[in-house]
Amino acid sequence: LWLLCRLVIHRQLKSLRQLTHVTQRIAEGHYDDPMPDIRRNDEIGQLYDHLKEMSKSLAAHVKELNLLTGQLKNRREVMYEVYAKERSVDRVMSSFLHFVTNQMIAPTQDVKRYVEKLCTSYRSFAPEEVGHIVSTINRKSDSIIELINNTLDTADSHHLGDSEAGKEADHD
Repeated sequence: LWLLCRLVIHRQLKSLRQLTHVTQRIAEGHYDDPMPDIRRNDEIGQLYDHLKEMSKSLAAHVKELNLLTGQLKNRREVMYEVYAKERSVDRVMSSFLHFVTNQMIAPTQDVKRYVEKLCTSYRSFAPEEVGHIVSTINRKSDSIIELINNTLDTADSHHLGDSEAGKEADHD
């Protein structure tokens, strides 16, 4: 009788030991491991079937999360590249603007000097001298305008480049 009881209990507990082993593997993160078949119609069989479905669902979610994580990493890398390029372009633009500004100092000071000269001593100049000063002011003003137009053209082309880079980043 004792042997018979032991055999029956051992057989009944075999399914529980298998279920315990399977839950331990799932807890360790092995969602994709094949699960042995336990053919029981009692509560242990139902629990095992639910555990099997849960394992499949977890495996699908983990796979989806890994895929999304990979996509996010790729997008982050693209964003870092765009950011690095943008910083580089900003440094170049800043250097360019400093250069252009420095190029405008001399003609601006000349225009100021000639205008002050005309304002303070206009009547003492001969008409040819006034014409010469006015043409010099016009030339200096034209060079300042040309520098400003070049700066604006460069800024516009930089802005268009930003728009295209933004579109490329959106498509990735």
